[in-house]
Amino acid sequence: MRGAIILVGALVLTLAAVAWAAPVQKVTLTMRDFGYTPAKVTLQSGVPAELTIVNNGKLTHEFMLYGMPKDMASMMGGDMGHEWVEKANYFKGVPVTAEGGKVKQKAGAFFELRVQPGKSAIIRFTPVKKGTFEFSCMIADHYEAGQRGVLVVK
Repeated sequence: MRGAIILVGALVLTLAAVAWAAPVQKVTLTMRDFGYTPAKVTLQSGVPAELTIVNNGKLTHEFMLYGMPKDMASMMGGDMGHEWVEKANYFKGVPVTAEGGKVKQKAGAFFELRVQPGKSAIIRFTPVKKGTFEFSCMIADHYEAGQRGVLVVK
C-alpha cells in the first residue's frame, strides 16, 4: 500500500512538472520603417504563443491581427482601415495578455498594440482560429508602404 502511495505521488509530481513546462511558441517580430521581420509567422493552434514585438524603427508602429483582406482597397476608408480591422479582428473571443506598449481594446477584445521606437512589448495568447491572417501597422501610410505580414495558424 505504501509503495502504491509513493508511486501515485511520484506520478502526480511528474504530471505537474510536465504541465508546468508546457511548450510555448516564442516568436520575435521586429518592426522597422516600414515592415516586419519575419514577414511570415507560423503557429500551431492550441499551443500557447508569446510574441515579442521589437520596434527598431525611428517611428511609432502598431501591431494588429485580422482576417486576410481581399485587396488593399478593402482596407482603406474609415480610420486608415481600423474600422475594417475591427470587424475582422483575430482576437475577438481570444484571451490576450500584453506587457509594454500601448494596448487598445475594441468591443472587449485586444485590438492593437502601439510600440514606441527602441521599445518592445510582449503579447501572450493561445491561437485557436486556424487559417491565414494578416498583421500590420495602420498608422497613416505605413500599411501602404508595406508594413504588413502574414500569420499562419495550423
